[in-house]
Amino acid sequence: MSYVAVLENLAESKHDWVLRSTCRSDQAKLTPARRIEDRQFLAMHRAFAPTGGLLTGDQLANRMRRHTEQPISALARRIVERSVLSIVWESQILLPGFQLEPSDLSVRPVVHSVIEELKAVFDDWELALWFAQPNAWLNDIVPVDLLAQRPEAVLVAARTDRFVAKG
Repeated sequence: MSYVAVLENLAESKHDWVLRSTCRSDQAKLTPARRIEDRQFLAMHRAFAPTGGLLTGDQLANRMRRHTEQPISALARRIVERSVLSIVWESQILLPGFQLEPSDLSVRPVVHSVIEELKAVFDDWELALWFAQPNAWLNDIVPVDLLAQRPEAVLVAARTDRFVAKG
C-alpha cells in the first residue's frame, strides 16, 4: 500500500490516529507539524490528480527530453528561479502537472502570472498549496479548478492574497 493510500484511508477514518508512513525507514511518531504537512500534501495530491497529478523531477525531465537537449539543467533552472511550482516530499522533488502546457511543457501563462504574484510572499510549499485549497476570493473554489474557465479571476485572487500577505 502506498503512502498516499495510507493517508487517504486515515483521512476517511473518524479516528485521530498518528499517521505513519509505510515507505519511511524511520517509523517514529509524527509530530503535530508533520501531521499538518501530511494533510496538506493529501489536499494537494487530491486537487492536482485530475489535472496531471504530481510528477517527480525525474519523470518531468524525461518528458522534457523531446523539447530540450539538456532537460535536467533546464528543469533545475526553472526550480531554482521559482518559475515553476515544485515541492519537496519524502526527499523527492514533485511538480504539479496542471501548470504545464501539454504541447511543449512550458508553464501555462496564468500559472506563471500567479507564481510571479505570490513567490515573494509564499515559500514553495505554500505556493503549491495555494492552488489546492479553497480560496475565499474565489467563493471557496480551489484555484486549480478555475484555471481553465476563469484564469483572470484566479490571477485577481492571487494579487489580493499577495496584498493581504504583504500588508
